[in-house]
Amino acid sequence: MSNILPYCDYFTKVYSFDPQDCQKYGLHYYPLFYLKDFENVGIKKRKLFNMSFIGSIYNSGRLEFINKWFQKIMILKLSHFLYLYAPGRLRGINSKLRYRKMSNYFFFNEISMNEVINIFSVTDAMIDHQMNIQSGLTIRTFETLGSGLNLYTTNEQILKEPFYNPERITIIDVNLGNFEFKNIIEAKIDKDWQESFKKYRLDNWVKNIISI
Repeated sequence: MSNILPYCDYFTKVYSFDPQDCQKYGLHYYPLFYLKDFENVGIKKRKLFNMSFIGSIYNSGRLEFINKWFQKIMILKLSHFLYLYAPGRLRGINSKLRYRKMSNYFFFNEISMNEVINIFSVTDAMIDHQMNIQSGLTIRTFETLGSGLNLYTTNEQILKEPFYNPERITIIDVNLGNFEFKNIIEAKIDKDWQESFKKYRLDNWVKNIISI
């Protein structure tokens, strides 16, 4: 959201997690990371929710997408956790009125990190809606995969990543026409894949950036 281009000349290398920016401005691509707190928190835990979404509502098309997803999971009778962060009380109230069936899931304060981690630990899968201001993968993507959960995402960029695994990652379109729930409890945890994903844990991520 900020223009860093005037500062690029002061550095030997500049990295971005946005592949389109990298291609357009000649930057070096490297995706995001997850905090150690999330690591494997969802593995071998009793699940309360089939699917969860935690995030801000102020991204183009996100509320419409979440509303369609919410209708789908209600029809499918999937257990869920939904936290729609709506900063700006007036705007948030307008959104609550517009989406009345989801009105109980709008909140004016950010959810704490501890609560986010707790929700991850009792969830089968997280759903991710990419931001319109970037082409890169969201940090929620890495938190989900680092936690050992299944990921449903609208961002097809993930298909190009070396860690893409169709057994763990499901691409869905924004209209949810191809949405189908897969129960992660029935899936075998790939320990080797989970171990390889640790390169995106923040401490290892920093070491890799430094070594590069």
